[in-house]
Amino acid sequence: MGIKQRKKKKINAAAQQKVQQAQGKNEYQRRLQQICLLLPDGEAAWKIVEKHMDLLYKIRPHPIRIVLIGDKDPNDFLEYVQTDYMNIIKYETTPMYGDGPPYVSLYKYQQLVRPLQLFGEIHCRKHPEHLKYFEPIVKEYETHGVDVVQRMVSLAEVKGLTGSNFLDGFYRVKFNIASPTVTKSPRDACSIEIEYGSPTLRQLKVGTQKRLAARVGWRFPKKIEWMQIKPSQLGIRNPTDDSPMDVYMLQHAGNRLYERIGGRYRDMMLISIFTSFENPKVFTTGGGNFLIEYRTEKIKAGYFAATITDGVLLIRTFLFLTHTGTPEGKKLATLTGLRKWDHKYLAFDNLVALANSDILSNNETCKIFREAGCGGLLTLCDRIRNSNLWEVSETQIPIAEKLLQYIKSGKEEASDIWINMSDNEPDIPFVEPNMSNNNHDVPDDATDIPDNNHDMLDEREIQ
Repeated sequence: MGIKQRKKKKINAAAQQKVQQAQGKNEYQRRLQQICLLLPDGEAAWKIVEKHMDLLYKIRPHPIRIVLIGDKDPNDFLEYVQTDYMNIIKYETTPMYGDGPPYVSLYKYQQLVRPLQLFGEIHCRKHPEHLKYFEPIVKEYETHGVDVVQRMVSLAEVKGLTGSNFLDGFYRVKFNIASPTVTKSPRDACSIEIEYGSPTLRQLKVGTQKRLAARVGWRFPKKIEWMQIKPSQLGIRNPTDDSPMDVYMLQHAGNRLYERIGGRYRDMMLISIFTSFENPKVFTTGGGNFLIEYRTEKIKAGYFAATITDGVLLIRTFLFLTHTGTPEGKKLATLTGLRKWDHKYLAFDNLVALANSDILSNNETCKIFREAGCGGLLTLCDRIRNSNLWEVSETQIPIAEKLLQYIKSGKEEASDIWINMSDNEPDIPFVEPNMSNNNHDVPDDATDIPDNNHDMLDEREIQ
């Protein structure tokens, strides 16, 4: 006969909870011991702490709670903060006391050092002879401890700033800590509040249609600052009203900017709009249309095509610097004979593609770019290849030789596919811009700008 096996008894929920609590307490004790051993006389400090483990476990901080308030967040930012912010505070370090070493993460400081500081302060009132073991951390309870909390607050605020943009919505991220001395609970209560605000949208006239556009602005720690621009800054002579106008952007323009400039962080890329508009360089193309320089890292990378409609400045699309609708793009086309589809074939139509090409390593192609006024792109490409903000490949795409062969062949011998693509694409109209802010082609009053040419920019870029 076989041996009869005993059935395992099921552990009820209450017993299972006690087991989990015991495991949690043991783990917390282990981590607290590691912290104590970092003190000057760690062995002695740990012997004292070990006797009062129940008290230490009782006053340990609550886990950091993350809550969402305000409008419903459509962008999963809550999940992003839960993972990204927690990783940051577990990675960022601070001296455990003094100027260090030893160093601990911000998370360990909040979860382990802070309760140890509070315990040491309470315990040493009754046992002043033990102060020598805890003095390094106790004396900094109201100084360095507060600084660490402020760093955690600042990191949370930065998450809100970098996660916000006017196209997707704004976030305010706040780190709260309720001290056990001012709450009913003996434990610190930490929480991160995420407040989401939807983008400000408005229907604006574009040609004969209405298009939805987002108001352009940036989240600062205490407020949202909305972008504005005066008619005189656009080169409009003697406007009857030079009051600042709000600036709006079509989603299409934001998408084009992201496609052409690229980068890992969409929000950081959009911040360059703010710096570009701080001291705007505006050129007019006639018919009430404007080209406004877009600069990233203080280098011109393209233009926003904009127009005045319904009393606001509307950014309709983004043109990369080599685009045939820009002054530099026209000059590049004159020097090389390239047309719009040629740009796509040679990957001239976006910054990351250029950075991944061999343009930088060829003196002849670099000379052509500089003559066309696109030399700044070469500088940006060089920076991109040494930055972690863009995705670049280790191997370079061979473009330079193709371009030189095309030019030397009299601009007539290209692949059949290339020729067919170019011939099927209509030539893009280009209006020579007035390269001065002292514009003479724009009516004196912005409200008198005709809209008969409003669709011209759609022919250039909006498909």
